[in-house]
Amino acid sequence: MQKAHVEKRISLEQALRILSPSERQMLYLKFYWERTDKEIARIFGVTRQAVTKSKINLLIKLKSLMDC
Repeated sequence: MQKAHVEKRISLEQALRILSPSERQMLYLKFYWERTDKEIARIFGVTRQAVTKSKINLLIKLKSLMDC
C-alpha cells in the first residue's frame, strides 16, 4: 500500500514538472500559501472568475497527467 502512495507521489512530482511556471505558481499560491482566488487574481492581474476557471482546468489537467 505504501509503495502505491510513493508511486503516485512520484507521478505528482513528474506532472508538476510538465506544468507551465504560471500553472505551478497558481497551485503553490492556492494550496501551499492558502491564498484566496481573489488574492490570486490580484497577483495575476485577472478576474476571480478567471482564476476559478483556470484552477478547475488545471486540476483536471493534473489529474489526467497522473492517470497516464
